[in-house]
Amino acid sequence: LNAMDFDDLLFHAVTLLDPDGRPVAGARISVLPGPLHAAPGSAAPAVLATRASDATGRFRCAVPPAPERFGVRVAAAGFVTKSRDQSPGVAVPFELVPAVRVRGRLLAARATEARLYLCARATDTIVRVDDGQGSYLAEEVPLGLATRFEVVPVDAAPFEFELEPEERGELVHDIELGPMRRFKGRVQDALDGAPIAGAELSVPSRVGAGQLATSDERGEFALTLAGPEVAALDAPEGGEYFG
Repeated sequence: LNAMDFDDLLFHAVTLLDPDGRPVAGARISVLPGPLHAAPGSAAPAVLATRASDATGRFRCAVPPAPERFGVRVAAAGFVTKSRDQSPGVAVPFELVPAVRVRGRLLAARATEARLYLCARATDTIVRVDDGQGSYLAEEVPLGLATRFEVVPVDAAPFEFELEPEERGELVHDIELGPMRRFKGRVQDALDGAPIAGAELSVPSRVGAGQLATSDERGEFALTLAGPEVAALDAPEGGEYFG
């Protein structure tokens, strides 16, 4: 490593700030060679160096000759971990968002088999937060920002919801999965109405839940859905919908 000042090589006068513009001391900074957001399938870069921010929110580090961009990840107690690609000489501060601790229960039959994921925008990651026992804990939910969660019930399609904490500290929020609804339908040619066999039905999922059903030789399929929107449908629990 070249014995260089980190400010001279990478970030001129970059600081870590809270929402009120005050410096954040004692934050852990990880510096990675090359950009964080590389092509899919690329190996994760090794950490080049770690440092802690000082009382002014700044940090210094010895680094090799600068590439076009570095990856920087900042973790500080009470704040949401934040990552970004950083170009040499760019002096934009890291503005950290306070973190809220959210915990609760998954309320449904077979809740212990359901999975819950936090979709963290700040680090572009998806983290499983349930404990496999019907409860969950999310340590870093940003204050005042809508955060997306994905629920994967057992034997039903995954669904998403958003949570936006409004106060610091800890929030208790139970998640009602609602009753299961079974849907039946038919896939057919739009022009002549002929049944289409082998059509795959799925719903968007960030965790790769995959295919839900495949139409048979008559073009017919059946699948099970859950979640608040499904629970609001006017039908008895366990009833079937046809379409």
